[in-house]
Amino acid sequence: MIFWKVLNTVCVVGSCLVLGVAVWLDPDPRGFGTHEQLDLPPCHYLELTGSPCVTCGMTTSFSNMIRLNVVGAWNANPMGLVLFLLTCTMPPWFGHALWTGKDPFRFVAGRLGRWLLPAVVAGLFGCWMLRV
Repeated sequence: MIFWKVLNTVCVVGSCLVLGVAVWLDPDPRGFGTHEQLDLPPCHYLELTGSPCVTCGMTTSFSNMIRLNVVGAWNANPMGLVLFLLTCTMPPWFGHALWTGKDPFRFVAGRLGRWLLPAVVAGLFGCWMLRV
């Protein structure tokens, strides 16, 4: 029981922090590199190959989406838009599980659970292939 409370709390706080950081950062006009405002290094994959990595533009996409700039988010990384929407569902989802004591992953046994993770992974790599 305590495991679920800790997990749910971490997920609520973590997703709220991610959204809060997206508010705080200014989207980079290049469509990538917004994470550098957090004193993180530039993408090594991009520097070495000249092509974006799977997650290039993800922070920029989140930062655009929090400002309701859907076009900017899409141009930065289309999957960033999808993952942003999923991240927005996390505080209420895990908050409800924390409040009720229910298993937050109960949907995994259903049809949605069997397809959600593979669809996200396929979307990430599909978008990456289109961008490269």
